[in-house]
Amino acid sequence: MLKSLFTLLIAPVIAGIAISLFDHWLDGQGRK
Repeated sequence: MLKSLFTLLIAPVIAGIAISLFDHWLDGQGRK
């Protein structure tokens, strides 16, 4: 129970970081 709750809290944070990193990388690729 606690582990699933922890996963529900952490998953959006990891997803948000991954999306922002990917967006930043795409922006860098576009400038080259």
